[in-house]
Amino acid sequence: MSTIFYLSKDIKTPLGSMTALACDKALHVLDFHNRKNIEARLPSFSNREKITLKEGSNSIIESIKKELKNYFAGNLKNFTTPIQFDGTTFQRCVWQALLEIPFGEVRNYSEQAHRIKKPQAFRAVANANGKNFLSIIVPCHRVINKNGNLGGYGGGIERKAWLLNHEKNY
Repeated sequence: MSTIFYLSKDIKTPLGSMTALACDKALHVLDFHNRKNIEARLPSFSNREKITLKEGSNSIIESIKKELKNYFAGNLKNFTTPIQFDGTTFQRCVWQALLEIPFGEVRNYSEQAHRIKKPQAFRAVANANGKNFLSIIVPCHRVINKNGNLGGYGGGIERKAWLLNHEKNY
């Protein structure tokens, strides 16, 4: 028996189109359409389980579309669409810590490394942030360099700056 995953490639946002991938239980991917390696990420699910990939939508994708609309309108600070982390144990730990950064606040990579009780692992934390494929929901955009510079962002530094400014305004 295979699991059906729905793929929606054209979720419109003020920052450009996003791609979403969800089963009936959770959202697995939400990322900017033009992100490097996004297309290569999608087939990796077939390596772990039998899946059927269908273009279209389901209740999970419809939920995230509605929440994104509210987020960008300034009416939503916490997402409730169910998500599924697909990564290593370390990556999942880093991503879970990202969910604890309050809306409109920032942390640096060193602070995040301390939060997961691996104070020397700030580079590994930065690397795990870069592998986050649940953009905006898992707010890796809220992590900056220790010197206050924005650092990297898979969706592009301009989007990161926009997201931080957006959250600061609300």
